[in-house]
Amino acid sequence: MEIYSLPEVELQKLIIHASGEGRADVIAKVLQANSRLRSCVDEEGLGPLHHAVLRSQVDAVRSLLRAGVPADTKAISGDHAGKTARQLADSDASTNATIRGAFSAELLQSVMLGNVERTADLLRAGVGPLEPIGPGADSPSLIAYAEDLCTDDSNPAVDYLRSYARQESKEATAVEEIESSPSPEPEALEASNTSEPNVPPSSQAPPASPPRSSDASPAAISGKSPRADVDAKQLLAKQLEEKDALIDRLRSMLSDMAEEQVCLLGPA
Repeated sequence: MEIYSLPEVELQKLIIHASGEGRADVIAKVLQANSRLRSCVDEEGLGPLHHAVLRSQVDAVRSLLRAGVPADTKAISGDHAGKTARQLADSDASTNATIRGAFSAELLQSVMLGNVERTADLLRAGVGPLEPIGPGADSPSLIAYAEDLCTDDSNPAVDYLRSYARQESKEATAVEEIESSPSPEPEALEASNTSEPNVPPSSQAPPASPPRSSDASPAAISGKSPRADVDAKQLLAKQLEEKDALIDRLRSMLSDMAEEQVCLLGPA
């Protein structure tokens, strides 16, 4: 079968099927034939990542993430409505530990490369900056590990991750305070209903996500001149080359950690 000769609708069916079957080779060929299919979804709004996660296809998940498939796509109907692929992986921590590690590795790679847009995409998908990268109480959080890996103070993705982590921490603290506070007396509750609502500071919106590349040009996103944008792309390509070996080691380490966690948790 010649993939390049297939119409787009057939290619869409093919990549979704290949994702569920774990065919990373077919996924690569389809996206090479039509890169627009990174954002394709089925009738329920499930994208290739959803199908790969639902079938626990780790290789397909890694292939799709590395190809830049949007991670924040949410299903629009059916049993998984409103959920991203990463949130589906959270539903069974023991079975999907390795898949969760694949999303964490992609986030760390994006941060290392200073890719704010991809970092924001993965955070919206449900990857938490404060969650541990491996099993055990001593395992560092994603934000702590990212800060250790990225020693460049001018990395915008690290700054964005820190800001997101601070907001997440504030919201968690606010929830704990509300849950631990005593219930108000009926008289006080009635009086509070007649007054203006008091919005706590922790309800501030998280840092604004950068626009997707489909909504703005790269130069508009970065705020740089075309020449500076070209220089930045060349620098990014060089960094990617230099860090490729490190990224592979990182992925291998996270995979080992996830497998160790599965062994510790035992069968589901």
